[in-house]
Amino acid sequence: MKDKDLFINVRVPPELKKLVNLFLETYAIYLNVSDFTRAALREKIQREAPGLYEELTRARAHYNYNLGDDEADEVDDRKIQDIRTHAERE
Repeated sequence: MKDKDLFINVRVPPELKKLVNLFLETYAIYLNVSDFTRAALREKIQREAPGLYEELTRARAHYNYNLGDDEADEVDDRKIQDIRTHAERE
């Protein structure tokens, strides 16, 4: 599947930026701030909305396996909307 990365810009206080940089320098687990941020966002969603994360990853894996890339992207968009609608009802 072609990578279609999007950008999320976020403003943080200087102290948080320093803390993140210190964490990255000290623990060397992540390659850079982007790698750390992606992992942090995934972890936060998994922890606070596990059903949402699980459903989306399961749907993506299923449809990407059975469909071509363009078709899978269309299905992903529809599936995301279905998940949002379901979450709003609860």
